[in-house]
Amino acid sequence: MAEEQPTNKIDDYILIGVIGNGKTCQVYEAMHEQSGAMVAMKLMLPESMADADEKALLKHEGKVAQLMEHPNLIRCNGIVMRKTECYLLLDLFKTPNLKNFTHSEPITVHRMLKKVIEGICAGLQHMHDKGWIHKDLKPENILVNRSGEIRIIDYSLAVKKASALSKMFGGSSGVIRGTRTYLAPETIRKQPSTPATDIYSLGVTFYEILTGKPPFTGESPQDLLKRHLAEAAALPSLLNDNITPEMDAIILKMLAKKPKDRFQECSEIVSAISKIKIFKEEPKLAVTKEEEDRRASAGDVSKLEELMENRLDSRTDALVRKMLEENPALKASYAEIKKQQEVRAAARAAEVERRRQKLESEKSLKEQAKEDKQKKKRPRPRPEASPPQMPPPQQPMPGYYPQAAPPGYPGAMPPQPYAPQPGYPPMPQAGYPQMPAPPGYPQPQPGYPPQGYPQQGYPQQQGMPPGYGQMPGQPVPPGPVPNQAPPAAVPPDQQPAQPAVPKAAPKPPTNPNDDGMEFMMELPEVE
Repeated sequence: MAEEQPTNKIDDYILIGVIGNGKTCQVYEAMHEQSGAMVAMKLMLPESMADADEKALLKHEGKVAQLMEHPNLIRCNGIVMRKTECYLLLDLFKTPNLKNFTHSEPITVHRMLKKVIEGICAGLQHMHDKGWIHKDLKPENILVNRSGEIRIIDYSLAVKKASALSKMFGGSSGVIRGTRTYLAPETIRKQPSTPATDIYSLGVTFYEILTGKPPFTGESPQDLLKRHLAEAAALPSLLNDNITPEMDAIILKMLAKKPKDRFQECSEIVSAISKIKIFKEEPKLAVTKEEEDRRASAGDVSKLEELMENRLDSRTDALVRKMLEENPALKASYAEIKKQQEVRAAARAAEVERRRQKLESEKSLKEQAKEDKQKKKRPRPRPEASPPQMPPPQQPMPGYYPQAAPPGYPGAMPPQPYAPQPGYPPMPQAGYPQMPAPPGYPQPQPGYPPQGYPQQGYPQQQGMPPGYGQMPGQPVPPGPVPNQAPPAAVPPDQQPAQPAVPKAAPKPPTNPNDDGMEFMMELPEVE
């Protein structure tokens, strides 16, 4: 069978089929294209998009439904309001409403009525505890399945619970909204709504379930409203003799004209019903031939769907073919189930591909982050330090005599003879020129080294006269001085007078405690 592509799609949701109709909206069973999640989409009809009030009601319903968190209340998971589409995404509870279920299977509803009443009252009590009044409670807004599970829907007319101040100043002006068959008297009078308002509507609903018709009808809308205001309801047991008097009393109390005469809390209704019997005799199912055929067909469809969902081998396929041959009416159900399976398979494949791409993207991002982290940790290359450059060995310049260290120092060089270099004049062999002495000092004699120059510590060089470089007062080594005449003898009476050497001043006596400062006879006062 060739795969059929969905023709109706809004955003990421594929519309599978209509499950509910209204004046301004249609409710679709929809599936999310990627995740395959099933939801109920309440989509506004194109002709209602121009009505700003209807759009406001839809948006208000979605916001109130987002606040409800109870298993008996439908919750909203998304609100989309555009110029082209306006819709709500609600929990999917694919079952008929209480009105249709009661008309088709009244005995089934009666057999599980206590459970149905408990579920409705529990959800409504939670809504009242949240501070909201439903204001449009009726069988069409209550979903129920064969197990007695309940979901209350449609919060478009919900209002906040009336405060003491609003009760004091009365109701507000405006158009009366709601279904006339289920309107409470205070709603018709435009008075503030309280939990007792919903309890009145709930009493009308229970009356209709028990008897098959509402307590009030009228020839015109105005006549119907007048009956709600002034006419007392007939006993339910007059229309269904199997109803107990205790149940009559509970229903009539819920339908009291004044709110203060009704039950004030839904929990009070549950407590009262748990203590009585609703029916004198337990309702028995009168199964007709049509009902048996319908149940058989429904059972066959459920079995067919189960087989198709769990198809694992050729034996299961053979069972499906056999069912279709024995009951040709199942072919339509088979085609519908097959279509839904293909749509879900396509959605799952799309979701798998999306997750794969997401994982690959995340993996590449992680690898890039890891590479960047390694780059940050990697040390930066430093420039290699060049080896220290040693200065080249200094060569003595030609014509200069190398200086030798004084005797006794490390690295002292032995005396070297002077070797004249070609092209340079020879080193003079005579002594240094004589410098005149200051006045008052003896004049140097010719041929003697000048006084005042340091002459100790230098070795005797070859070619120098004896005694050259010696400190005054040191003995001159014996030996003739080459190319120098001996000094003439000077008579004693002609020798120059030696200057008197002044005596050093005597040192003052030292004090062992003296630290170099002037001696102080008196100490200064310390402040």
